[in-house]
Amino acid sequence: MKYLLYRIRVFFSKIRSSLLIASTWIAFFCSIITLLIVGYNIGFNVSQDQKEFVFSILKIILLALSIVSVLRIVYKHDRRVRTKTKSEWLSLALLFFTALGVFKIDAIALYSMIPFSWSYWIVISVLLYFALVEISGDIIAVLAKEANPLIIFVVSFLLLIIAGTTLLMLPNSTYSGITIVDALFTTTSAVCVTGLNCVPFDQTFTISGQIIVLLLIQMGGLGVVTITSFFALFFLKGITANSEFMIKDIVAGNRSADLVSLLRKIIKLTFVVEFVGAICIYAFTSTHLNMGFSGKVFFSVFHSVSAFCNAGFSTLHNGLADSRIIDIGPLYLVISVLVIVGGIGFPILSNIVKVFHHKTRQFFRILRGRKYRKYVHDWDVSSIVVIKTTAYLLLFGSIYFFVFEGNGILAQFKGGDKIIQAFFHSVVPRTAGFNSTDTGALTPVTFIVILFLMWIGAAPQSTGGGIKVTTFALMVRNFSQLLKGNDRVELFGREVSPISVTRAFATISLSLLFIALAQIAIISIEPALDPQKIIFEVVSAISTVGLSMGITTELQPASKLVLTILMFVGRVGVVTFLSAFIRAPKGQRYKYPKTDIMIS
Repeated sequence: MKYLLYRIRVFFSKIRSSLLIASTWIAFFCSIITLLIVGYNIGFNVSQDQKEFVFSILKIILLALSIVSVLRIVYKHDRRVRTKTKSEWLSLALLFFTALGVFKIDAIALYSMIPFSWSYWIVISVLLYFALVEISGDIIAVLAKEANPLIIFVVSFLLLIIAGTTLLMLPNSTYSGITIVDALFTTTSAVCVTGLNCVPFDQTFTISGQIIVLLLIQMGGLGVVTITSFFALFFLKGITANSEFMIKDIVAGNRSADLVSLLRKIIKLTFVVEFVGAICIYAFTSTHLNMGFSGKVFFSVFHSVSAFCNAGFSTLHNGLADSRIIDIGPLYLVISVLVIVGGIGFPILSNIVKVFHHKTRQFFRILRGRKYRKYVHDWDVSSIVVIKTTAYLLLFGSIYFFVFEGNGILAQFKGGDKIIQAFFHSVVPRTAGFNSTDTGALTPVTFIVILFLMWIGAAPQSTGGGIKVTTFALMVRNFSQLLKGNDRVELFGREVSPISVTRAFATISLSLLFIALAQIAIISIEPALDPQKIIFEVVSAISTVGLSMGITTELQPASKLVLTILMFVGRVGVVTFLSAFIRAPKGQRYKYPKTDIMIS
């Protein structure tokens, strides 16, 4: 008997790796099927008979995943294999108790009282949790390989756009259907947090479609890798050093940061800011909107997420120019603050929080009679550049709109509302895309100013687009240094590395090149449209702003595809987009002699 048990143990030890690989593939396919079933329930009106058929498939998936979870725990719960299995135990517990309810096990009489509809959605919820954790782990496994992080970043957005396009084309997402080009355009606009609409948003999409767009905005603003890494890290725990470096490069561009702390801060900050923003929006608009309680809550959440992610989507037909809210000045301040916070970027916000925490601690030290302790380099140079450049641009825009558009597009506002709207109009061109006035009524000079603000955009590693304020600051500083005859770029006591200056120059050049090519392409397709309106649309798309002079719905499918490409390139970055598909050269062990080339 002992010999037989020994042979059985040896046999299972030999097939250990094969079983684990098989369990991974089974879990992956079950997760994909679960996501398809969720999409099927969201996008179609499912009858009772269809639900019963789907429920039988869910039972099979439930059993398969239960077996997979048992196998993983048996083989991973080994002293020689120091892999944490808390998530496996949690998954097995959820699957086990769900199975008790589904199969009406008599040992627990309580489950006999659960209605079919409850059981149906309980099973879907449990399997959806398993699917999200499983797919997150698979993405991290891909990151663990020697892959180009730029390709992963670009492809993650591309896959999200494909999934979103599919969901928006489902019957329940729209009132009367939508073409694939319009679905692709809207999805890209949401994922790339642009805000351009090629169809009337409120008249085209049902509440299900609007929720899908809201989720796409949130995932696009945070980034697919950020969300999946959060799931993998906090539910799976196992993560390799290489995948950790990859995630840091993609999420924050800083390998020295603590990944757990970084992801926790990003997720926590995002939802706290959006939650507070939604409460403020609800407080200021609830008495002005003729909606039910749930409608007002959805309106508040949607606009808070859209503002923080710099998306610019609105559920109102006329956007924020709606007559019911146009006189609510505090609402536009809340939207402006959300846009600014989202456009500053997570690394900068983290630095601000760190400095604020330090200053607060020192303040209380002084109150207790202790000596003030100053830390070296509280502020990093990137934070100083972003904050100061952003402040200068906001100040310039506010003064300009108040002085030169006080009797123009802002003529309808009086007193304090005019000041608020001037500030609002200096904020939204820098990638937010909300509008409270008629953009088509811009004067030629204001048109150029808005183009300029849209082109600059927000900060790096933020939810905004554009060439970024750091690139603009480097460009200005480089010009001033060249005029003074200096061959180095210095900022706040630091010499900027040549690669940063080169990257800034490349970003500006490639951005202008894409704008020129897109302008030529759309003018060729739409010869009857005003070229001024087309250039406005092009810059708005590549800078992921979302402002329009009213021609988006008039564009032909080919022009919409051009703008779709621009929005995608603008979100991932022109340099990142091209670098992802160009093989990096091997390290060169030689240098050519230096020479000067005549420039002027």
